[in-house]
Parts: sequence; C-alpha cells; structure tokens
Amino acid sequence: MEVGSSTGSALFELLLERWYNLPLVQLKYYGAEIPPDLRYAVGRVLVELGCVPLEDRETSYKLFTNQTSDELERKIVAEINVHVHRDERLVDFRTFSCGEEIIFSIPADHLNFENLSLVLSEILKRTGFEPSLSEESAESTETKRAEFQKTVPDTVFVGRDGELKIIPGYGLPLLVSRNLDYVPGMVTFSGEVYDPKLKFNTQDDLLRALYEIPIVTSGARQLYVDRMIEGTRTIWNNLRVLAIWDNIVLFADGSVSDSSLSWRMKVSQTPVDFLVYDGLLTILDVAGNFYVLDIKTRRIIYNDRFPDFKRLGRTESGILIETTDRVLEFGKTLKKKVVSSFREPSGTDRYLYSQPVYPSVTRLFRTNFGIFLEDTFIGNEVFFFFVKSNKMFLLTDVGTWVLDLQN
Repeated sequence: MEVGSSTGSALFELLLERWYNLPLVQLKYYGAEIPPDLRYAVGRVLVELGCVPLEDRETSYKLFTNQTSDELERKIVAEINVHVHRDERLVDFRTFSCGEEIIFSIPADHLNFENLSLVLSEILKRTGFEPSLSEESAESTETKRAEFQKTVPDTVFVGRDGELKIIPGYGLPLLVSRNLDYVPGMVTFSGEVYDPKLKFNTQDDLLRALYEIPIVTSGARQLYVDRMIEGTRTIWNNLRVLAIWDNIVLFADGSVSDSSLSWRMKVSQTPVDFLVYDGLLTILDVAGNFYVLDIKTRRIIYNDRFPDFKRLGRTESGILIETTDRVLEFGKTLKKKVVSSFREPSGTDRYLYSQPVYPSVTRLFRTNFGIFLEDTFIGNEVFFFFVKSNKMFLLTDVGTWVLDLQN
C-alpha cells in the first residue's frame, strides 16, 4: 500500500508509533564481506525479540522524526558487535559480542534462525533486557513465526519510484532499494493486480491461491500456472509453467509456446537456466545440453553440450556460459570463444549459504534465511516470474517485486 493515500498515511503513522515504543539495539558489523542475508536475519530476529535494530543512526534519526537524538540514545538497550571471520582452520564463524565479556560464536554452517535467536536472546538477557518472546522448543518454531507475522510492525519500503509502501510481515523498520519497486499484490503478465488481503495460514495456502490467478488473459483464453481455460473448456497442461519472457512461455518439460498458446514445441529436457536475448531463447537443461532457439522462425539454430556448466549470463556482445573452469562467450554468430578463466566470486557476488535460483540473470540467491535479490530479502519462495518490456516481475509470498533489467 502506498503511503500517499489517506489510508496509507494513517497506517504509516500507526506503524511509526509502534516502533517508537520499542527499545533499540545498536548493531556494528566487522569483516571484509558482510553477507546481506546475515544483516537481514539479525535484524529480523531482534524485531522478533521485541527490539528495533539500529545500524545507521543518521538514517534512523530521520525516520524517528518526533524524537530527539538524546531520547533515541536513551532507548538503546544494548550494543551488539557482529564479526565475520575465519579461524586458522579456515572455518567460517559469525561472532556476536557485547562488551568484552559476552561473546558467542557460531560456525557459518550452523547458522539459522533458531540458533541466531538463541544467541541474540541470551546476549540481551545478560545486558539486562528481557526479550518479549522467550526461546521455546523446536516444535513451536512455526507457531512462534506465525505469531511474529501477526504482532510485529511491518516494513516501509522506498523503491525506485520514491514512494513509501507498507510491506506486511517483514518486521524491519525501513527498506530502501534503488533497483527495485514493490507492488503489494500479485501482478499478472496481462497487467491485473490481485489483492493479497486473503489470509493464508501456510505457504501451501498461498500457492493454491496463486494457481487460481490467470497469469495471462488473451481473448477467451486464460493461462494459469497449471492449465489453460478457453471459454467454458478447461485444458490441463499437466506441466507447470516455469516462466514467461516477453510472450514466450517456458514449461517444465522444456517445451515452449507463445502467450496465446497458438503453438507449442519441444526444445530441451527440464531447463535449469535460460534467458531471452536479441530474439533468441537460450536454454541449459538438466543433462547439460545447450540450445538456442530462433523465436521468430521457431528453429533450433545451435546446440552443444556442457556437462560442467554452472550458469548463463549475458553481455552487450553476446551470451555467456560459465563452467567449472572457464567462461565461454557466444556472439551473434554463435561462434564460441573462451573469454576468461573461472574465478571465485568475491565481494557482492558471495552470499552465505547461497545457490543460484534459475535463471541466473535474475541474480536471485536462496539462503537459510530466504531468497535475496542482491542485498534485499524478497521472500521465502518465488512462486512465479515473468519478463515484460525489460522488467522482471517476481511473485513471492511477500508480494510482487519489479526489477528493471536495463540497470
């Protein structure tokens, strides 16, 4: 919901009032590379424990406009330092400390919401602050998480359009992204927006609701994730629609069609990475096969095999295939050449517990704490996505995120 409306403004003021009443925890991060999902997880757990995470004081002061700096300083109940480092055995650790006496370290491969909640809760207790939600047995994790969704303040998101929007269930005070926009609902390829106000008790409930939304409407035909309806006749696809990329529909068995479903052809086995570039559809499938389809003529104009492939990419001059030891570039003539040797990702390319979600060009990464687009948490599941006019629409359990691919 945009804050510009009277209803949105009222909700925004109510949201701020709830935040004003929560104590603050000052966070300081140390280490060459701080995974964005770690920052998100620490902040979310602190909100769950009844505090507001405070990283950038200047930004926070601008947010809490009705309180002075001294008033905010008095509300800080603890200062927690977060270190990302490796020991002499090259084991990744995440260390959380408060002063010189309260120090906890967690190996990176054991870092999850439950362990993080235990550590941060214990630190807060030792500083004299009693968390509002005490840790419970593992069996109550889902109940606790559901209660968190209902009771904590929502998030105000400021996207590329500069408008303030309220995102339910985030639990973090402020989120700013220059690359993303957010739509509080399910956006379809045809441009409809479906209101997400229905109550979903589980992810399955939300997924079932998504399956009832027509993602494309073309005349009397309506295309759903799992079927097509034409007039009063229902035609089951028996195959899930993976994505739509500028009117090209890609199915889970590697077949493609257009959005009107006037034709359909088999191209590959199950795709694991794909992209549309300069009138060509490129697919890497589970067997390591690489196919290039000319969309206009519907002909496969190139195929090869790369059993050691990792991901697809693109540049201004062509398509990239990254393998375990090299990067291959295919120009418009589809003549391949080695453009570089493989390098380990560094800096913003590296994510804690990350693995790419296809297609790689989306830059999505799944972690123990959810799915991230670069440094932004976008949800726990991506249910569907489509590309239209150089914009990618990601439908998640949070809402719809819009990424401008030209950037």
